[in-house]
Amino acid sequence: MPPDSRTRGAAVAFASARSIGGLDAGRTWRRGRARPDRRLLLSALLSLLVIIATGLGLGWLLAQKLVEQDARFVGASTADFLKKMVPALETILETRTIEPAQRAALEVALARSRVVSVALLAADGKPIARGREILPTAPPARAEDETMRALLARALATRTIQAVVLPVREPGWPQHVGETFVPLERTGRLIGVLHVSIDLCDKIRAYRHVLLWAIVVVTALCTLAALVPGWLLWRRLQELAAAEAESRYLAFHDALTELPNRLLFQDRLAQAIARVKREGGSGALLILDLDDFKRVNDVFGHAAGDELLRAVARRLAASVRATDTVARLGGDEFAILLAPLAGAAALETVLARIRTELAAPVRIDGSTVAASATIGVAVFPEDGDEPDRLVRLADAALYRGKALGPGRTVHHGEADPPGRPRAPSGP
Repeated sequence: MPPDSRTRGAAVAFASARSIGGLDAGRTWRRGRARPDRRLLLSALLSLLVIIATGLGLGWLLAQKLVEQDARFVGASTADFLKKMVPALETILETRTIEPAQRAALEVALARSRVVSVALLAADGKPIARGREILPTAPPARAEDETMRALLARALATRTIQAVVLPVREPGWPQHVGETFVPLERTGRLIGVLHVSIDLCDKIRAYRHVLLWAIVVVTALCTLAALVPGWLLWRRLQELAAAEAESRYLAFHDALTELPNRLLFQDRLAQAIARVKREGGSGALLILDLDDFKRVNDVFGHAAGDELLRAVARRLAASVRATDTVARLGGDEFAILLAPLAGAAALETVLARIRTELAAPVRIDGSTVAASATIGVAVFPEDGDEPDRLVRLADAALYRGKALGPGRTVHHGEADPPGRPRAPSGP
């Protein structure tokens, strides 16, 4: 390939590399590997947690309301039962006195119920009899608090059953007590209030047990409902991320050899030049062209030619350091970037290693193919400090080497043998 067409292609590639903002020289692009965005999955998980927390709160509130409703029902049932079992119950409230027979009837009526304490209150809310005065097995009296006073006032004002569930930590009392106030009327007139304290421990335990199982079942169903589409979504995100990584990899790598392509190589070259300017030292640009590659294609076929290119790519990569760059510029043309370089002796060592690696025969379809290459060399910053200029100089040296014969290594500025035309090296 003439040097002018090579340099024009290099300049276009270098302009493209600069237009994308540059690439990290130390970065490696792995095909098919990427980390998909997790924000969507985290949002789904957060939504699931909010649903579970909301369900837990609503379930807890519902259980509390059910227990209070149960306390109202027990209080109303107890009032109706006492009206039937205790002679002249309304008289006790009106006269504010209780006879022994009535006290005995109250004790018998309440003996096998969940009621732990009973109080009879007058229409003004003042107690007539309560606690152990009515039920000898009742626990010790408790001091009234604001909640109880407010509940009694509301029952007197509205003449409706009022109930609340309170936790109790006093000796002799259940841990959960339903305090219920039942207004009692006669011919539309309020005559008193029945205050019933009910043991609700078993009810609360049962409701919480049901609530717990409901939470477990709902959580399992929500988790299953979220995991199945979530897993499918995750797989899709992985596929999209892998496809994106594949596209990005192919944009900067050669598909046949998986070496950096011309675009990525130009960016690496620009970064190497900048590093040498900043830290001192030198670097070298090598452009290689395989000798008689067309004959390999003609004799063995294009598949064999592709296999030879892959073998040469592996050997060139094995000849240099991990910090150096080997790229395929197109066809049978390769480029090697050596930076930093310890001097001319180090460059000659690398060139000798490349020759040794390429000299080993390559087995292709049972046949042995010998590979050799002509190499053009430009050193920076001695020969220049601009990427496009260095590419032109190394390409011109390669063209001169091709004119001298296969397997030659030509440095920029090296004198040609007598009688050999010298290709222009560019400005």
